[in-house]
Amino acid sequence: MQPERPDYSGLTRLKERHSPRRRALWTTLVYLVAGLIWITFSDRIVELWFPDARMLSLVQTWKGFLFVVVTGLVLFTVILRQLHKDRLLLSLQADQRRALRRRERQLTVLMDNLPGMAYRCLPDEDWTMLFVSAGCADLTGYQPNELIRNRTTSYAALMDEEDAGQVAQEVEAAVRKDESFSVEYAITRKDGR
Repeated sequence: MQPERPDYSGLTRLKERHSPRRRALWTTLVYLVAGLIWITFSDRIVELWFPDARMLSLVQTWKGFLFVVVTGLVLFTVILRQLHKDRLLLSLQADQRRALRRRERQLTVLMDNLPGMAYRCLPDEDWTMLFVSAGCADLTGYQPNELIRNRTTSYAALMDEEDAGQVAQEVEAAVRKDESFSVEYAITRKDGR
């Protein structure tokens, strides 16, 4: 059964198009453009309609109040949209974290039920383990945390010296060709067997 995969394509687009700097600049530009248009055109219209200086002063005061109300509503709308996008981004990130934890649990269950040992290691001279399944205890006598990052011993130290060189060559050749590989070799258990 294939686990469901959430769609995160929107997350990438959201991150790329809406950096904080870009969003702040966009909001500022909207405010500046609206303000300049309002001041330029409304002053001319008011001067044409109200030639009396006293009435012109009163209308310009009301026009200023109206400007504050309109730009306040515009800023409210812009900020609200940005906050909705932020909420979406946080929701997508939470979904990603939940999906990752679910996949990790599935992988852990799978690895713990495999016969033998599954591992992921660095291609260094010690075969430094990054991940080791629970099956390693039955196979090697070591607990997974003893082998991870060479805490107690390195994986290379478990290999028979006769096999170690051959294993390294086969693995290196497969990695160079970007191919999978399967190698059998003898190891020495923690109890010496």
